[in-house]
Amino acid sequence: MFLLFSNSQRVLIKSSLDKPYQIRCEIRKTESSVIIEVRDFESILILQNSERDRNMPSRVELRPVIRDDVKRILEWIRDPEVSDSWFGRYTYDDPAHLGYEPEKMIDATEDEWNEVFHDPHHEPHRDIFSIYTPEGEHIGEGQLSIDEPLGDAQVSVLIGDKTKWHLGYGTAAALAMLEHIFDTLGMYRAWVDVPDYNSSARAMFENIGFIHEGTLRQSRPHHGARHNSVILGMLVDEYHQRFPEGVSSHVIGWEGHA
Repeated sequence: MFLLFSNSQRVLIKSSLDKPYQIRCEIRKTESSVIIEVRDFESILILQNSERDRNMPSRVELRPVIRDDVKRILEWIRDPEVSDSWFGRYTYDDPAHLGYEPEKMIDATEDEWNEVFHDPHHEPHRDIFSIYTPEGEHIGEGQLSIDEPLGDAQVSVLIGDKTKWHLGYGTAAALAMLEHIFDTLGMYRAWVDVPDYNSSARAMFENIGFIHEGTLRQSRPHHGARHNSVILGMLVDEYHQRFPEGVSSHVIGWEGHA
């Protein structure tokens, strides 16, 4: 028999008779393994801690942003559920989007476009990518806010296409950005700022090795209340220890800055 499993902790067992059925199980994580204990059988399967096992087998490509991508971003963030998982909403309730204003960029001149997406002197320095599946479907956006003197970069990931949520694409995009931060840009630290109401995002980053570094108290307005956010970080040595063979998703077509 073999197992197909996900974060839902509900496992599909397919036997030699090719009759699938579901059972309850318990998933426990150790530093080097993910242990799935099937309570209905006298067996314990230990799956080694590899990128394939730890993060579902999704891959993405991070590509340069094009205008049609921005149109989709604008459409996605108008959905409150999507904007809550991205930069949230301003206090006046419009969906927030840092780095650029999608509405203005759709009809931006070439100079205005280049100032946002290709200007190495733009402050803060941002690398902005469109997230694509290997089949060529645009599903989201990734941003890095880079502080070169400190050697660190803040990571932001949006999977705007809700049909692609919880399928491993956010994890794949985050891993591609980590590779870009540490191996291409030569940074020392990557970090994220996650509101406490976005528990899925926190679990995703912690699962790939980010460590809780601190809490910003009541830093995020959300649905008429103030919420804490957590700072999670990863250092370059931690990245290489965790992924010694590299990752399977990458930045594509990045030409760097002059």
